[in-house]
Amino acid sequence: MIDLDLKLGAQQIKKDAVNIRVELPRESFLHAVQIMTNSILEENGKQTKMGILLSIDSIANAPSTDFWKSLPDNLEIIHTANKELFFEFLKEKTIDSLEPIYGNE
Repeated sequence: MIDLDLKLGAQQIKKDAVNIRVELPRESFLHAVQIMTNSILEENGKQTKMGILLSIDSIANAPSTDFWKSLPDNLEIIHTANKELFFEFLKEKTIDSLEPIYGNE
């Protein structure tokens, strides 16, 4: 699903339940990434799926002189940075399984 290799001491973490939070500074953003394995999706009180939850909160580290005026452009910039990071974490096999459509396909 995601490209993650985790080792704690000599112990390779593979199928164990994991909850990790890491802050990744990149350019003018701080990305707070949280990965939770063995997450359960419930619909109408019934478990429907089990998998990995990947959450990315992207925070701009640059001051804005006119916050409201620059908001639309800044939202697009931070959304693009967040999306690029998200897809960087996924394995190619996972992306293919989502059957993405690019451009004018």
